[in-house]
Order: sequence, then C-alpha cells, then structure tokens
Amino acid sequence: MKTKIVAIILLIISIALIAYGFIIGNNKEVKNTSSANETVEKEETTEEETTEEETTTKEAADMKFERMSDSFDDSTFDEKKVIDSEAKGYTYELIDTKTSKITGVGVDTSKNIGIIKINWGKNGYDIGNEYNRLQTVEIDGFKGKVNSGYLGGFGQSIGGEVAFFIMKDKTLEYARYSKMLLAVKAEDGTVASDGVVDGITGVVAIRQANYHAPQSTGAVTTLAIKADGTFYDLLFHIKQQ
Repeated sequence: MKTKIVAIILLIISIALIAYGFIIGNNKEVKNTSSANETVEKEETTEEETTEEETTTKEAADMKFERMSDSFDDSTFDEKKVIDSEAKGYTYELIDTKTSKITGVGVDTSKNIGIIKINWGKNGYDIGNEYNRLQTVEIDGFKGKVNSGYLGGFGQSIGGEVAFFIMKDKTLEYARYSKMLLAVKAEDGTVASDGVVDGITGVVAIRQANYHAPQSTGAVTTLAIKADGTFYDLLFHIKQQ
C-alpha cells in the first residue's frame, strides 16, 4: 500500500515537472519571438526615419565633390600670386567648402557631362515647395573633354553661384545656377555649358575665397589656380552674375 502511494506521489510530481517545463519553454519562445519582432520593428523604424539630408549625402557620396584631391596644397596659397592686374591691392583668404552636403557637383567623363545635385530650398532659394527637394541637373555641350567639377560663387548673397568644370586640357568652362533653376522650373533637367572662360589656361584647382578690395567691406569670389600657385580671380572673367 505504501509502495502504491509513493508511486502515485512520484507520478504526480513528474507530471507537474513536465507541465512546468512546457510552460517555461513556451514563455521563452514567446519572449524570443517578441524580441525578434521588436528588433525588426526598430530596424524598419530606423529606415523610415532616414532624413532627407542623410539621403542626399548618401546619394552624393559617389560623386566627385568640389574639393576632390588635386595637385594644389592650400597651405602654400600666396595671395600675392594673383595674375589679374585688376586685383591690385586686393587681399584673399581661402574658404573651406569641402563639407557641402546638400549641393554636390560631379562629372561623368564617359558621357562628357557635369552632374549637379542641389536642393534649392536648402540653398536659400525661395522658389516654391514643389521645387524645394533634391534635384539633379546635367550639364552638357562642353567644348572640351570634362575632367572635374567644382562649386564657386561671387558676391555677398545668393544668386552668384556657378559650377566650374576643369577640362582635360586644363581650360575652364562654367554653368550658372540661375540657368539651372530655369531648367528645373521648365521640367527640363539638362542645360548647356555657358562656354569656355576666355584667357584661362593651366588650371589644376578651383577654390573659393573671401576677398577685400581697397576700401571694400569684402565678399566672396572664386579662384582658378595653376600648378605653380599663381591664380586668376574669376570675378574679372565671369561678368554679369
């Protein structure tokens, strides 16, 4: 009799332990599934929350930016090496523009075109919400073979921005932003080069700079630099911005 009672007790304990193990196992599985779902949801949320600027930066990462590697060392810049006689008495200080995220300029040498990525709203142009997003404009019609692209500008406010392109023969061509804006509004994403900058040769790099003319409050200009460090102030070569 005692043996039967002990056996029954052991059987009850065994059943209880099996049931407990089953419940614990199910709880762990549910918890793991819940954690996995939560991880997926977090990943999806992170992806959805990617900002416009991050997207723009990612798209522009494959482009050759305006301050790509070239043969000019900024630390050797000498303001006295300006070529233009009109710049007598001017002083210059280079501006670091390599961190541009919203506007990028690149080239596709296989198609001989320039590529501009610009968000007009982020650049200070109030042209309506329908245009204030990332736009791509292609520049074609170059007289020479394009090698590299840079951003430049002139003056003290928006409206004087210019994309410059160094050709393989080290001459210079350009395209005004104002012309690109008209193309975007006309729903045409391609504009022609404004042509060759006359009298400019041997260019290896483009830099923006602050300049001060005699008795002037100063403004921004763009320099076309040669391998020997001498440079042209493009303010005197690109008229009527």
